[in-house]
Amino acid sequence: HYNYRIQDLIDLKILQIENQAVFIQIHKQATREQKLKDKLMHMQTWLSELHYRMAKYRPPLKIAAG
Repeated sequence: HYNYRIQDLIDLKILQIENQAVFIQIHKQATREQKLKDKLMHMQTWLSELHYRMAKYRPPLKIAAG
């Protein structure tokens, strides 16, 4: 009986360590994804600003050309 309890404690410790490892992996992955999302949002913002500026300056260019 005593050995069985020791084994339970060992298993519990192993599971705790593995659980912690998996948690860390998920956390790293989430952090990476968040960074990618931030980068994507930044790029999209930059893109819309660029579109807006190009649209704003397009008519004067046409007028200048005409």
